[in-house]
Amino acid sequence: EQYMSRGQGPYTDVYALAATLYYCLTGTLPPPAVTRLEQDTLQRPNALGAGLSTEQEEAILCGLIVQPKSRTASMEVFRDRLFPGGAVPKQTVVSGSNASVQKEADPGSVSSFRTESLDTSEEAEKPAEGTGGGTSEVSVETTDSTAEKRRPEKKKLIAIIAAAVAAVLLIGLGVSYAMTHGTTEDGFAYTLKSNDHAIITGYEGEGGDIIIPEQIKDLPVEQIAENAFDDCPNIGSVTVDAGVESLGAFDGCDGITIVAFEGEHLDASWSGELQALENLCCVQFDSQRAFDRSAAELKARLDESVVFAYLGQDTGYGCIEWMEVEDSVVYAMTDRSNAVVLALPEGVAESSLASTQSGCQVILPDGRLAGRNAYYTTAEDGYSYFVDKDLGAVMITDYTGSEDILFMEDEFEDLPITKIGMNAFAGNRTITAVYLPTELEEIESGAFRDCANLGSFGIYGDVSFAADAFSGCTSLRAAVASEGVHVDTSTLPVGFKVYRYGMETEIGPLSIVSVADMGTIYGFTADADAIVLDIADNVTTLDLSATAFGKMTKWVDKDAVSGVSPNAVITLADNMRVDPSICDAVQWQANCTSDAWSWLYSNKVCNAVGAVLGNNFMQVNEKLMKATAIRAQELSQSDSHTRPNGNTWGTVLDSCGVNWSSGTAWKDVFDGNITALSAESLQEIIDSYVEEVRERNITSYNNFAMSAYYDSAADVTYINCIGVIR
Repeated sequence: EQYMSRGQGPYTDVYALAATLYYCLTGTLPPPAVTRLEQDTLQRPNALGAGLSTEQEEAILCGLIVQPKSRTASMEVFRDRLFPGGAVPKQTVVSGSNASVQKEADPGSVSSFRTESLDTSEEAEKPAEGTGGGTSEVSVETTDSTAEKRRPEKKKLIAIIAAAVAAVLLIGLGVSYAMTHGTTEDGFAYTLKSNDHAIITGYEGEGGDIIIPEQIKDLPVEQIAENAFDDCPNIGSVTVDAGVESLGAFDGCDGITIVAFEGEHLDASWSGELQALENLCCVQFDSQRAFDRSAAELKARLDESVVFAYLGQDTGYGCIEWMEVEDSVVYAMTDRSNAVVLALPEGVAESSLASTQSGCQVILPDGRLAGRNAYYTTAEDGYSYFVDKDLGAVMITDYTGSEDILFMEDEFEDLPITKIGMNAFAGNRTITAVYLPTELEEIESGAFRDCANLGSFGIYGDVSFAADAFSGCTSLRAAVASEGVHVDTSTLPVGFKVYRYGMETEIGPLSIVSVADMGTIYGFTADADAIVLDIADNVTTLDLSATAFGKMTKWVDKDAVSGVSPNAVITLADNMRVDPSICDAVQWQANCTSDAWSWLYSNKVCNAVGAVLGNNFMQVNEKLMKATAIRAQELSQSDSHTRPNGNTWGTVLDSCGVNWSSGTAWKDVFDGNITALSAESLQEIIDSYVEEVRERNITSYNNFAMSAYYDSAADVTYINCIGVIR
């Protein structure tokens, strides 16, 4: 492979050293590698008298494999195969003064890289079994004539032994060098220092956008040596740890336009390094914190045309994800697929810019789109828009207002708003409800991401939205939509509810919905009356007595507590009403002198009486309840058939609009607070009503029910009939 212009590596040096050892141990040169490619005649070293162990012989043969892919790959591996015990044997030096009384080293000794003292006995030394008669085979005879015949020339043998010793030293040096020097796969030459850190010493890559490695062989890169990238014109950008020291490493790298720093602490050497880059256009930091630490000082030393930016920086058209420079024009590539021009050099016409850069739409410094009749703009109401005259449509791109309930306009600059852009409202913690434009068609990725207090939205047409358009909206529970409009709830929270504009409620047609604390869904009519539509299933206690979004709540819908535990305690305001079918569904709480309590208790009694009678025609009459509540208070002052003003009791029915001509009123008195009324007492009330109905056969009467008034001064509770039977 040394004949070729490429393809060399550590394995090339392994072949050269293995060939040297082969010659030293056998006295025979290996056949040329080119010849071996056609016909391999290489003999095994032991066949030529090397006397190696099986492992050592195999180590040398593996180092002499012609094909690089199959050969031993590195000096480290070669060393370990030669010395499987893990240690290189020590050398025994042969002294010149006693050479005449020493044996010549036998082949086995040479292969082990040792010399031994000669045995002074007359006995001849035999060759090792299994060795051939090659030129390197050495044996010592006791007679001069035999020694003269069998022994190689002394100088040649010493040369072989010396070469073997040199080879051992070469292995040690080679391994040491290979362990402290090298080149990474992407072309960075390095030196390792004292098992402490690494230094980049050169570059053999192809250039382009290079990233300086943070570590090499598990050691941190702390320095880039002088001239390490000497005259590498193909390098366009450099990404490097800010703490790495650079000492004139990039001299002559005139192609570098961007230097990107990672980490917060910038080494002081970069001030001079950046000044030496003649065509530098942009310095990028990986965080605002790093930018704040170092940008100002660098700006003071560099040309004012150099742009400084950091990842995540908001350009107004998206947050920066990376930077690009082309023909000295600096682009910030954002998370909204925009390429925002941050620097337009003198002499470069806007008309010369392409409409896209790396697949992103190019936006000029004034917000106009390159090559299109479209632009970005901001309105006084806190909204930012992208106006596309070519398409005849508008996209909302941002919102900086402070409104909690957003009623979005349908048009901007006489064009319909058809899209809400990527991340347009992301992270807003003020918005609680959004009513979308009537001609909206699409909601892009992350448009309302992490709007933690957004509870509901209103929608008027079929709108497609990205799967993550509402991700992180932990309060989102409901939408109100026009009749026939499909709302895809597959990516919305579990239990998300859809209501319809104009749907009839007990207090009028539904206009909007909003979600309050603890997930309670409120509906509002055109008259701004409020109704509770749903209470979250996990609620155990809830106070509805406060106003909802500044409005008093009048009604609790029949489906509001469908998933709530029967043990949940829910407090009502004095004038609230609950659908009669759910009066026993949870533990309702109300002031015992309030209309809410009278309503609840009256309905409970009606429900109980209806259950006993086996019918469901028991109801509470609102007007009669008001009349009997007034009369109950009057009775607490004077237990008389005549009212305190002298009029008969029936006049209260007239004043409340009750048709009393076919009705009747009935009262009973119980001692004690009605809120603590025992089950037995309640049963007595029910029984008395059942008996009244049976005795009088009054199912044809229009009005019959019960109410209560507690006189705290007298500690007396008055219970009156205020319901209706139809």
